[in-house]
Amino acid sequence: MITVVVKEPGKPAQGRKIAGSVESIQEIVGGYFECHKFPGQLTLYCNEGGFGQNKYMTPNVMDSCHPAVLLGTVLVMKGDDGLLPFMLEPVAKRLDQLAVLGHDE
Repeated sequence: MITVVVKEPGKPAQGRKIAGSVESIQEIVGGYFECHKFPGQLTLYCNEGGFGQNKYMTPNVMDSCHPAVLLGTVLVMKGDDGLLPFMLEPVAKRLDQLAVLGHDE
């Protein structure tokens, strides 16, 4: 099991333990996924249709490294080992700061 941060549209980001397999990531993001590398060896995973325009997915967070809104549920982890406990709060807080206005409570 590894620790990740999951941000669903309209909900606060939260830490979660997952198996760390391709299947567990697919289950969270809703199918095939793509990943985006960020500073600090962090990787954000989103549905492959979640980077850009998709009328069937809910806007979630702004991608601070690329000019785009990420749609659907996103997941953040560090490398293959997940996030260390001290990283959970800052990563979750940053995702909440990037939440698309009008779609989060």
